[in-house]
Amino acid sequence: MAWLCRGIILLLGLLSQTDYVQPCDDDCKDDLVQKFQNLLNTQLDSKMEQIIMKIDILTELMEECKGPSNTTTQQLNDILESTEEMDQNGMKTDSVTGSSLITLSNEVEGCPEGFIEMSSQCFKMFRDRRRKWKGAKRKCKQEGLILAQPDDSVAVQLRQKLYETYGDGNVHLGARGNGRIFKYAHGGRALHSWSPLWIPGYGSYMLVTRCLLLLVDGHHLRDKPARPYYPSPCEESNFALCE
Repeated sequence: MAWLCRGIILLLGLLSQTDYVQPCDDDCKDDLVQKFQNLLNTQLDSKMEQIIMKIDILTELMEECKGPSNTTTQQLNDILESTEEMDQNGMKTDSVTGSSLITLSNEVEGCPEGFIEMSSQCFKMFRDRRRKWKGAKRKCKQEGLILAQPDDSVAVQLRQKLYETYGDGNVHLGARGNGRIFKYAHGGRALHSWSPLWIPGYGSYMLVTRCLLLLVDGHHLRDKPARPYYPSPCEESNFALCE
């Protein structure tokens, strides 16, 4: 259920983007739509892997093709709504406010082994080595996951749980500065300068060279227990936290 909820939120976020105005050209659109159709006939290890791969394709559509336009969005929705193969794999499509979303017919409660559950999210920390922000993002993708995007309501609790489980070890999260705000890579959720989660004095560091860091160490836990976020240089190496 936790994987399901996060997959739905990410997919709806991608389909609801409104700040793209340049439509995708025909070659780009046809290529990505074909990828989407081919994926529906691919046997994958898990239903969640299908969800993540579909999200990746939609992300590519928006980032590389500067879309989707309303026409392209409707075309992708039509693919989801008309596809019967998903039902055979235990998946189905529903319609909510005009958008297609993916649900699982056999829902499983809780997170997989090795993950930390927070509300409807499942997180996994990789402590094999420290990585720069882009390296952490790649590691998550290799594992079939994304760089963690914890809801603001669980950030403080998540930091405490990570410290209790692993001890000291700051982790990269999936947001980066764009000059005005910090923006999460999937879904476009924003973290503003006035958020109470920032370490005092650092909320204005919205530079494109800064990436979101969750401070998991005893010093900051004792000194600023409710201020877990720091705008770290993206080139700084820390552990990867995925979901």
